[in-house]
Amino acid sequence: MFSRNGLCFVCFSCALILILAHSAAAGIVKDTYWTNAGGGSWNASGNWDNGVPDSTTAAIFNLGELSAYTVSFAASAQAGEMRVRSGEIIFNLSGQTLDVVDLLFVGYDVGDDAHLQLVNGSLTSAWADVGHYTGTGGAP
Repeated sequence: MFSRNGLCFVCFSCALILILAHSAAAGIVKDTYWTNAGGGSWNASGNWDNGVPDSTTAAIFNLGELSAYTVSFAASAQAGEMRVRSGEIIFNLSGQTLDVVDLLFVGYDVGDDAHLQLVNGSLTSAWADVGHYTGTGGAP
């Protein structure tokens, strides 16, 4: 039988474990920005400023509101997190899957104007937020 103080300690311990587990699961250690305004392959390191994303990387698309381009996939891919902040981007997945391990944001921050279109494949994410704040232009 738990005392009232013991029960509070157990609840606090469980909450702390859940917070630490989520932080460890995210595990984002670096950002990498898409740099090719003409589009190109997700899998080509030259299209990113800090290498091709993996499960520990945040993939960020932020080339500007007027940017419209297609990102192609030669193989299934992964990103720890993905932020689409601006532009009109088409992901042509060519039958592949993009797995966003943790968070997917499309038009999250105030001032963002982002559009993401998925064709010929699937995208999975633990959590997604589209057009979060008033004044954002996020569109799936």
